[in-house]
Amino acid sequence: MVTHTNATGNPYLYAEPGNVDDAISYYLPTIVQFTPGVIFSRQSTDSSAGTFPCTAGGVAGTGYTYYYGELLTRVTFIDETGTEHELVDTQTNGQPIAVSPQPNCATDPINGGTDRGRVFRSTDATGLIFVADSDVRDRIARLTNDPEVVPVMLSGWLLFPDWSAPRKLYQDKIRSKCFGEDT
Repeated sequence: MVTHTNATGNPYLYAEPGNVDDAISYYLPTIVQFTPGVIFSRQSTDSSAGTFPCTAGGVAGTGYTYYYGELLTRVTFIDETGTEHELVDTQTNGQPIAVSPQPNCATDPINGGTDRGRVFRSTDATGLIFVADSDVRDRIARLTNDPEVVPVMLSGWLLFPDWSAPRKLYQDKIRSKCFGEDT
């Protein structure tokens, strides 16, 4: 875990680049070996503010545990060499956002969190920009019987700083726009 400080000076933790979540690491050797890369979102949560499991029946949140603290979603691109590139949303510059209003069992556990938008920029010197096909949202809940927040595979366009060969990233391959080929 890496500790950072948000805009108000409060520390928060998120998964360190290079430490891939177990849920995706099983598939990475195959994905990275046969494609130019893979892209997915990672979420971190501040559970110090508490959580609550929804046990009510017949509502959207049945079977989910909701978070009350700050949430942070970042995007990770792993290239063909296995190098990880962290990208943050351009709307908040990758800052954690407090869940507001507080969720309840009727809150959509998948799409009820903060909308991070579609555009993400790299935090390293590569200058990568990722434009997702759909909005990326903080997930305000996890399945109650699953202790981990699972990474979400994404699709969209990966742009390079010199605008050479933008690549369309799908959940299982990357397509080069300049050459019109699948890799």
